[in-house]
Amino acid sequence: MDSREILPGAESIRFLLDSASLDKALSAEHSPLRRLLKYREYEDFEFFRTPNGAESEALNDIEAFEIEMADNEEMRTIMWKSEHHRFSSAVRYVPQIYEWKIEDVDWNEPEVTFNDLVLVDTFNDLIRNREWEVDILVTENPSILNNRRLLEYEFRRFENGRLHIMTGPEAAELAGIYMRSKDDFVFYTPSEGYSSYQIDFTLWYWTLPWLFIQHTVGNNGNRIGPLLDRFESLLYGIDQLGEQYYSGIGNHTDIRTRYHFNNCISLLTGICDTLALHTRDKYNIPLPDRRTNLRTGSHPLLKELREHNKKAWQFVHENHEVIELLHVMRNDIIHKSGVIKRGPGFSLREHNDTIDWESQSISLDTLKETKREKFRKYYESIDDSVQKYDPVTKWGVITLKDEQPQIYEHTQIEPYRFLKQATKEIAEFSDEYLRLLGHQNRLKSRSDSGAIKKHDIQRISNRGLFPLIESEHSDSIQNIDNSSTHD
Repeated sequence: MDSREILPGAESIRFLLDSASLDKALSAEHSPLRRLLKYREYEDFEFFRTPNGAESEALNDIEAFEIEMADNEEMRTIMWKSEHHRFSSAVRYVPQIYEWKIEDVDWNEPEVTFNDLVLVDTFNDLIRNREWEVDILVTENPSILNNRRLLEYEFRRFENGRLHIMTGPEAAELAGIYMRSKDDFVFYTPSEGYSSYQIDFTLWYWTLPWLFIQHTVGNNGNRIGPLLDRFESLLYGIDQLGEQYYSGIGNHTDIRTRYHFNNCISLLTGICDTLALHTRDKYNIPLPDRRTNLRTGSHPLLKELREHNKKAWQFVHENHEVIELLHVMRNDIIHKSGVIKRGPGFSLREHNDTIDWESQSISLDTLKETKREKFRKYYESIDDSVQKYDPVTKWGVITLKDEQPQIYEHTQIEPYRFLKQATKEIAEFSDEYLRLLGHQNRLKSRSDSGAIKKHDIQRISNRGLFPLIESEHSDSIQNIDNSSTHD
């Protein structure tokens, strides 16, 4: 899904769930989609689903719209109800249009079917062109998702507005960004009716780092507090970048995106420096601050670390490409041009027309050739791949679909995706590195103390709609014995 103007002015979001494709996505206990459906009682969200049969209890509990055909079968009346109102909408039904589109449009594989076109057109007819309400079609149908820009072009090219077709994780991510932009930090528990649990802005961002960085218990931990402080600011920065990502393209988002991206890159490299200082202090290595870092090459800390903890030394070398990649950007941000220069945009050739991929982007022509070559060298050593339904990699490198991403002068990178992936990598690196330094898992080894409670971490893990929370985080929290109180 490219960056689009969804959030500005939005006062509510209405989700249409494609029942036929979502059952499998709900099989995982803590999948993003399942977490999203826990927010049925949130006052700014409305959920309804297609009338197809649904095996999942989570889907069956959601109101399905109904369809009545007119006698001439050229009109349909679609009806659904919310808590206090019942709505109906009369829409056209011309099967010949769908048959023509199937034959004449050069669809991507897997090609859309007649029923896919009926669903998308139904959604198109139901969209309310009101600035304060956003409509999202949530589906896991690969035919629809792989053709979502073509479908948008076919059904909306002569109308105002756009179709918003999203996967379950994309919809959950948007919902979380929307809620936090409204300063809403509430969790809903569907047990004997919905109950809610409210926290505030400070407690959310204070608690969230503990979900990702769990190995914090041990001696000589005076650097752990600053480490978590940096993660707190970093995770807030991800939300701010996400809000800009869904606020459209232009000068109104460019400056804010640049600010948060540059700040977060500095935080990421600062986290690596904090880990280095912590290592120096732990092993009493006589080095000044300016020469203490986890970068490979001739940097002296790692030479000493090899003598004290070979596993930790080896782990740094296995992950040095990410650290070095971030430092290429950081050095340009701090000392040179500031690296983020808005790219010229990107166009896809689909069907017989050019369809713009509208997204905030960094143009790597900002980097000098020698720096860009370093970036390319480190990037090509990192595991990256083009996303399933978008012409962009998980690291945000915009590329032609089904082609290997390449780094050259005019390569463009989406800052929001890049930052999410970089944060995920550095969080996983930090937690494992601290474990190798001998730190215990706080959630397993300590009883609750202070303001950070295990049940708060568990609620965020199980119900939080934050981009980096995945099912394995929730599963790992579930396996923790909350009754353990030993140090």
